[in-house]
Amino acid sequence: MKKIFISSILLLYCLSASSQLLDKIFKRNPDSVYVMPYKNKITAKPFVSQQFMSLNFIDFDNESKNVIYNPNVKLYTGVELNYKFLGFAFSAKIPRIKSMQAKFGDTKFFNFKLNITTSHFGAEAFFQRYNGFYLFNAKDFISNFSVLSDTFPQQEDLGVYNFGLSAYWQFSKKMSLAAAFNQTQRQLKTAGSFFFMTSYLLSGISNEGILVPDSFLNTLPHLASYRSGVYNTFAIAPGYGKTFVFEKSIYFTLVGYAGVGLQPQYNKFDNKSEFKFRGAYKFNGRAAIGYNGEIFFASFTAGADLTTIKLRDIKINVIPMFWKIGAGMRF
Repeated sequence: MKKIFISSILLLYCLSASSQLLDKIFKRNPDSVYVMPYKNKITAKPFVSQQFMSLNFIDFDNESKNVIYNPNVKLYTGVELNYKFLGFAFSAKIPRIKSMQAKFGDTKFFNFKLNITTSHFGAEAFFQRYNGFYLFNAKDFISNFSVLSDTFPQQEDLGVYNFGLSAYWQFSKKMSLAAAFNQTQRQLKTAGSFFFMTSYLLSGISNEGILVPDSFLNTLPHLASYRSGVYNTFAIAPGYGKTFVFEKSIYFTLVGYAGVGLQPQYNKFDNKSEFKFRGAYKFNGRAAIGYNGEIFFASFTAGADLTTIKLRDIKINVIPMFWKIGAGMRF
């Protein structure tokens, strides 16, 4: 695990250093009419956030039939510091309410995330590991199930991990993702840009028994023999984003990517294993809304990354997600 973290940090550092050099060579400074950089200021932002994921099993014959597993994860609170293109966050877990743990189960989880954003380039590395999920759409399978009062069915042995690397190139000098997501810059006017993303996602799914309770197997019979899988997805995705600015300091940003990739996959069904190459779809979206003034700022950001896995007559959607709310200042 240490090798993964160290390799990710070194790779992102090399990419950021290269992008800074390219900025100088090609003079890729942002358009000062649209973007105001704060090159020598530090931003500090207290925040509350949550990183989680959703695991969806969908029947190809009838996509209305699906099983959705979510982990029961804690909230985080902490402080985020940004200087130029580098960002660091220090956080602590907020304790769970005991009644919520009984209702949704006890998920053991670990999250790691590092990102770098320059005027035209961005990169991200993340690792997630979850053990213990609950059936999110239990109401679809259990008659008279009450979301408010009943305990959700749980799969304590279900484990999922995701390791991802991604990098994007921004074509326009008029838009700033740094302004929208970490406030090291400030968007002065409404502007948009095309993007191009390359990404790699390693996903692993394992469970000691059947992923679906016996009473649900008529909904997804193909899951009866599925035990585990490892999936490597290499994808490219063009995209477009735009920031709308109101009254000089209030903004709304939306960015989306859609693309395709190649996916070597290793699956285990009961006592049989198989290795295949398949195609995959890649979707990524982020949004931000907030206030970005000369000194003070506040924002709410959210994002999701969807990768599809084709498995016999089943489609699996792996969806890492996050949201964050915070406010801070520059100094």
